[in-house]
Amino acid sequence: MRSTKSPLFLSGRFIIEPGDSTLGSDPESKIVLPERAPGQVGTITRQGRDFHFLAAAGSAVAVNEKPAAGRVSLHVAASPEPSDRIAFGDFHAAIRPVGADFYLLLLDKQSVFARNFKGKTWFPIQPEYCVPAELVRSEHPITQSVRDTSGSTRTLHSPGDLVFRIGGQNLRLEAFGEGDQLLIMFRDKTSMHETYPGGRFVEVAMPNGKLTTIDFNKAYNPYCAFNPDAMCPIPPERNRLPIRIAAGETYHAPR
Repeated sequence: MRSTKSPLFLSGRFIIEPGDSTLGSDPESKIVLPERAPGQVGTITRQGRDFHFLAAAGSAVAVNEKPAAGRVSLHVAASPEPSDRIAFGDFHAAIRPVGADFYLLLLDKQSVFARNFKGKTWFPIQPEYCVPAELVRSEHPITQSVRDTSGSTRTLHSPGDLVFRIGGQNLRLEAFGEGDQLLIMFRDKTSMHETYPGGRFVEVAMPNGKLTTIDFNKAYNPYCAFNPDAMCPIPPERNRLPIRIAAGETYHAPR
């Protein structure tokens, strides 16, 4: 979590509209950066899905650790593929697509969220929350529009629902993902006072046939639990469990 690429260092996210967007701490900038940033950093130009950057005259700005010279084309990619990075002083920034939108994500080496991070806490491991589950596949592969904490919507692939039992109850959760791993986003009866109100995530191996295992002891908080500038998908309403899942990561609101 304390890597310089960690979302704990995220100090701002700004939607990039088509056309020119000036960057800097100057309040006249289209994207106003923190006071410690230079008054004028440069200009990002968006044309559809193409992006360019032109550093402001006299500014000490680097793109991918090389001094920015002239108008530079920016490579923009979805995580985990890296986007080109614009660096200046304690800050670096990169553009990321989220659904149909594009955001400039600003990281700050002096982030208050990183400075105040006290580590994670967990429920004691409970074997009864490690359960077999059956993947009930959709008749046809589907994609779902999932809301994001940024206000955008992202499209996720859902192969179907995972059906399982805890405490004698039959339960099900919509699963997302392709390849070797599924992602479950869920809320439960702990999701207010004991765990993060926005819900938790747990990763599950994609079954070769129908059966896999959900280990709720490995349920973790999304990045937005630690930094409100992080962008996290929001668990679907149907993924709200009617029981307590007293396993996995707990939550203490920042003070």
